[in-house]
Amino acid sequence: MTLLDWMHHEYFLSGQVAIMACLYFGPVNAPKAGLMKSLRSSDRERAIDGAKNAAWDALYLSKLISIVNEAAGGPKRYLYASLDRKARLIARMALAFGSDGPHHGVMTRMLLEWWSLGDAEQIANKLVEAATDLDSPVMHEKRNRAALAKMDTIARGESLLRQWTV
Repeated sequence: MTLLDWMHHEYFLSGQVAIMACLYFGPVNAPKAGLMKSLRSSDRERAIDGAKNAAWDALYLSKLISIVNEAAGGPKRYLYASLDRKARLIARMALAFGSDGPHHGVMTRMLLEWWSLGDAEQIANKLVEAATDLDSPVMHEKRNRAALAKMDTIARGESLLRQWTV
């Protein structure tokens, strides 16, 4: 919840990254293996490569969600095909927040696989709250600031990963 609050209030909400976090930190049989490849490797450069891979996955899913939302109500339909089961799961969950708004019940049901009912509802509530702000001027400004600081953010993240001891 702290991460979701931070993304919503201090940084900006990235739906697919929030979903990845919900899976990764899920306390019940969470499918975290492979979400952050080599995170615990003693070779910290491999950990950085794993983080870069996760970032590319998030970027790709962001584009997918964007084009699906743009096509909503029109004749175009998009299919997401991947051999990566977790990427398909994240895409399906992120698309529960479609152009017609967030679907709280769908998100809660999906989260129940890894969270208790109370926790799943609390997480879904936070995601819905954050999703309602996605198009606000404040969120737009946060995304712009994050884009301008992207290289500094990457450098800080890589530095933290290099310093983290396994």
